[in-house]
Amino acid sequence: MEDLRTAARIAWKRKWLLIPSLLVLATVLWLFDGGRLTYVVSPDQTYRLQFYEPARYHRLLNRRMETPGFARLYRNRDPFDLVDESPVVDLNDKGQVFWHQARNGEVAVGMVIVFRNVHPMTPDGEILPLPRRGP
Repeated sequence: MEDLRTAARIAWKRKWLLIPSLLVLATVLWLFDGGRLTYVVSPDQTYRLQFYEPARYHRLLNRRMETPGFARLYRNRDPFDLVDESPVVDLNDKGQVFWHQARNGEVAVGMVIVFRNVHPMTPDGEILPLPRRGP
């Protein structure tokens, strides 16, 4: 108990150092908070989209984007076959994924079309042709 009182007295005498130290610690913890890796499987269970939202300090490098990140598209088999990887894009709208494979072969995350020419597939793994657009 006496040691605790002594430690409190020392901390109170050096409060000018304690408060800035706590602020620096809180800032470092906030900046280096880990990123998020999430994945979504397509409605027909043939593709798997994995997207990564980096830590906050990476967002300082891409100031024009609200939520910078990148995505990888895999075939949903065992083992996963990497189909394509996107550049760094703005993954806004909380990472909501839109699969437009049957209509025009696009996969969008948020409001950004991340992948084009993604062919629909059968459950057996046979790649179907993209639908033709009108004249």
